[in-house]
Amino acid sequence: MEENEFIPHQVNSEQESKPKQPRGSKSASQKTEKSTKKGSGILSSIKEFDWRKVRVITGTLLMVYAVFLMLSCLSYFLTWQIDQDKIIGRGFFEFMFQSSTEPMANWLGRFGAWNAHFFVYSLFGVSSIGFSFVFFLLGFKILFDKTLLPLWKSTSTTFLFILWGSYFLGYFSDKVNYLGGKFGFSLNEWSVMAFGAIATMVIIISLFYIVLTVTLNPNYTAIFNFLFSREPKSEMDNDETTTIENDTSFADAFDDILIVNPIKEEEIQQDIVSETVHFSDDEDDFIEDSESEIEVVYKDPDTTFQQKDDEFEIEMPVEEDIFIPGPIVTKPANIIDDEDLASNLVAVHGEYDPTKDLEGYMLPPIDLMKEYGSGGVSVNKEELETNKDRIVQTLSHYKIDIAKIKATVGPTVTLYEIVPAPGVRISKIKNLEDDIALSLSALGIRIIAPIPGKGTIGIEVPNSNPEMVSMRSLIASEKFQNFDGELP
Repeated sequence: MEENEFIPHQVNSEQESKPKQPRGSKSASQKTEKSTKKGSGILSSIKEFDWRKVRVITGTLLMVYAVFLMLSCLSYFLTWQIDQDKIIGRGFFEFMFQSSTEPMANWLGRFGAWNAHFFVYSLFGVSSIGFSFVFFLLGFKILFDKTLLPLWKSTSTTFLFILWGSYFLGYFSDKVNYLGGKFGFSLNEWSVMAFGAIATMVIIISLFYIVLTVTLNPNYTAIFNFLFSREPKSEMDNDETTTIENDTSFADAFDDILIVNPIKEEEIQQDIVSETVHFSDDEDDFIEDSESEIEVVYKDPDTTFQQKDDEFEIEMPVEEDIFIPGPIVTKPANIIDDEDLASNLVAVHGEYDPTKDLEGYMLPPIDLMKEYGSGGVSVNKEELETNKDRIVQTLSHYKIDIAKIKATVGPTVTLYEIVPAPGVRISKIKNLEDDIALSLSALGIRIIAPIPGKGTIGIEVPNSNPEMVSMRSLIASEKFQNFDGELP
């Protein structure tokens, strides 16, 4: 009798490894997916949110608040004695929501009185009105994405003058008031105690000079001459016509300080023009079956080689010295105040020339522009010879004979000038543009037939290694610098 064997039921290893979850419970992966979806929903809602509305609302509120603050400050200067005792010692909410029904003298009510008291009395005094200017510029920038004035420069300049104005006006106050505010009074109180009253005034004047120079940088020489060097005009008899002499000292008071930035000669890029340069090639046998024989002529006396009747010249770039005249410093014309002499001035000096307003203006130096490379043109003689041979060979396939061929090398293209043999029609060569481009393996060529002012046909072939033509090299060229024309 055979023994019965007990075979246990095989359980899947994956099922054994996974613990059983009770019904109604969610797996951690499902919770993670749900939280991920929730997070992506928040991000998508943020991206889809119309931020333009926020900009419009913020900019509008800032501009309205700027006007509100300016009006409340102006009213505060007239009504501070009436409203001040109602505001001092009270917080914003306590003051705004107090049970007292007594009206405020400020034009803009309690909110206007509290804002004006905070900026004028608690901060910087009268100069705090500059905050309305800053808020208006900032609101205009946010709302229209444009600037009425340079935002950073205008803001920093306004803040500096607010601080200085509070310091200056606080010097004349023996207690905290609307002139210099708490800031100006406290700073002057410490300054007088530390340095004395006279030294404090010297410091205030010095700070004004520093702030004025840093922010506005005025022409102090012109201001001094205008205030102290002006000669009085001579009074004439009561005639129908009066004569006014030119006051040269008055005109000199407005002379601008011109800064000359000379251009160094070694920093000027030299112009690139064409000059015929020749080279020899002992294996210049490019046509054997053609009826006409081609002669390659080299202008270099040391290396000349004549094969047949055709000539092949290569024009290489040459560097020429460039002369750039220095800037001319001129003074503006004398100023005549009397408008009654306008007709006489037109008769004497001619019609108004708008260019005279900026006749002392100088163009910026060319060294501000970036220089790309040396500006030279690299020439591969083998490439020139190969292209020449292929052009002549392609033309010979169509029974087109040439008498002479010359190459002019440029920074991006090379111009091959061809003198066709007598009896060759120009239209026949123009129709071979695609065939010549195919033989040269070039991206594209251009046939100029004929070249204006010459009795030749031009074929422009792109260089394999084109050079960059920078704006600096064009401006530094002799033709540009010596050009006498005016802008339209």
